[in-house]
Amino acid sequence: SMSPEVFQPGVFHYCNEGLCSWLEFAAEIFAYCGIEVELRGITTLEYAVVAPRPYFSGLDCTKIKNTFHIEIPEWKESLHHCLDKIRNPQIIR
Repeated sequence: SMSPEVFQPGVFHYCNEGLCSWLEFAAEIFAYCGIEVELRGITTLEYAVVAPRPYFSGLDCTKIKNTFHIEIPEWKESLHHCLDKIRNPQIIR
């Protein structure tokens, strides 16, 4: 079995498991922090950016998981950990 310490050249995608929109991401931040707010989603067309945005930009992390035999946590779990660290930098995972 390949250990993570062994160099493996290549391009690897890494992101947390699961999918969410920017609206769902923002809503989870406010909900986890106990902040009541009314959010309104907008379409990609309503968000003015110079570069065109893809309709779907989720990443497939199969290659990195199989190469390094790792499990990747769900996005909410990592987001909650990040928010906890922001509130208390002494937290060690």
